[in-house]
Amino acid sequence: MQLDVRRWTPELFAVHGREVGSETKAQGKMLQSDVIYLCDRLYDGLSFMQQVFDAGSHVVVRLKKSTTFRVQEQRTLSPKDREAGVVFDEIGQIGKGTQDNYKQAPPERLLRLVTIWDEVDHQQVRLLTDLLDLDAWVIAYLYRCRWIIELFFRWLKTRRGWRIC
Repeated sequence: MQLDVRRWTPELFAVHGREVGSETKAQGKMLQSDVIYLCDRLYDGLSFMQQVFDAGSHVVVRLKKSTTFRVQEQRTLSPKDREAGVVFDEIGQIGKGTQDNYKQAPPERLLRLVTIWDEVDHQQVRLLTDLLDLDAWVIAYLYRCRWIIELFFRWLKTRRGWRIC
């Protein structure tokens, strides 16, 4: 299911079984253009990211700790970035090392790595995106919106007595 955060309404709802495989593969069948997809660490993230790019959309995804990122430019943080918990704002490319453990080669494009401080878990969170023109604090905010989406899905999954007709 996709959730439109502007209206807080579910859209593109689909139920799949083993014939489709992973959530990532199921989501790949429902991609739209001109959308920002907010995702947690994807097991086949590079493949999904490429599908998002091919659909004409954007992504903000939490990057696995094992994934290397080759920094080409370090951006200066604004006071608002720092207030939002942004630690680093970098432009570069995903590394092609074997430790990255992905099935597909990384996209051949410039990407952005925005690192934020997680106050709850007391650790850095690395966010990868193709949105190069937004302020870093906006990327941090978008990722935090993902948790609101997660809470919505948790609520939806715990509703009892609903029937799907």
